[in-house]
Amino acid sequence: MSPVQSEITGLEERLRLAELGPDPKFFEEALADDLELVAEDGQAFFAKAKVVEAHQQPGKGPKSLVSR
Repeated sequence: MSPVQSEITGLEERLRLAELGPDPKFFEEALADDLELVAEDGQAFFAKAKVVEAHQQPGKGPKSLVSR
């Protein structure tokens, strides 16, 4: 595995664990400040602050976005 592949694999695992955690610190560090997610209809519906907030407490945010 190349160094780049190893780095990506490590980040994917950190993301998986942060989703399950919850771990808002990971999202605060990893996401761009101007992040906007886009729904299927093309409408922006989530910003970085909302993602971080969703991971502040168990049960508030998605827990199965990344699966293995």
